[in-house]
Amino acid sequence: MVSLESGLQAVMKSTVIVRTSNSDKIMLCERQAQMSVEVTSGRIRVAALNMSKIRHLSAIVEHSGLNRVCDYLLVASVHGTCHAVLIELKKTLGSRDKSRDQLRRSLPIVKYLVSVVEVQYEQDITELEISYVSIFERISPRFDKQHLRVPKRSLIESEDWKSIKIRKFLGPRLYLEDLISAAVPASPDSTAGRRT
Repeated sequence: MVSLESGLQAVMKSTVIVRTSNSDKIMLCERQAQMSVEVTSGRIRVAALNMSKIRHLSAIVEHSGLNRVCDYLLVASVHGTCHAVLIELKKTLGSRDKSRDQLRRSLPIVKYLVSVVEVQYEQDITELEISYVSIFERISPRFDKQHLRVPKRSLIESEDWKSIKIRKFLGPRLYLEDLISAAVPASPDSTAGRRT
């Protein structure tokens, strides 16, 4: 049986796969924002995909906004459960934030990629937990920080938005286990979390 992360690495073009300089470090970059974040995976095997390199939505009308998705997808199996972490990188928390829509619009791409691996390897991936994560480089000085306490491991806050729960982190260094723990199992009929 092939894991989802192994299957994705096998079926995706090399231009989409994020290369790791060190076996347990994944560097995520956002050129427009001139921002980079290092995710330490430890001993967990991860498939990291640059979502902007997937030319999946070229037929969708641009002004609809539906072709704007998140920056990265990290996929890893931990304790028999497959996790997909959708990540949007943003320079400043408190500025105009469109990351919520981008994260929410990325779920159909994840479902499509899972289906591709299922068809290629003739197997079902029955459990998939989805995490929605925004990572910020800094907090705006004008943003009301009174309600924010930045605890260790850089989790700033969680936000329920439409059908998803978004966890917000402060970079530049994070741990995959923290991003995975952001997964929220959902009911089987929900599109936000677990896929059954």
